[in-house]
Amino acid sequence: MLARIATEEDDAQIFVDSGDLSLNFYGNTLYFAFKYVGSGKTAQDGTFELDDFRTFEI
Repeated sequence: MLARIATEEDDAQIFVDSGDLSLNFYGNTLYFAFKYVGSGKTAQDGTFELDDFRTFEI
């Protein structure tokens, strides 16, 4: 299952819920990194927000 990521069609003022992702197949150690690169075409292009990042064991 892939995460849902905001697109140009989404309202810029509303957070998009990515949904739940199973990470069981990655093993016991995980590292998370986030990188966003804009196109440079608009003033708001470099804006990206991440909120409520959570991990839990099932």
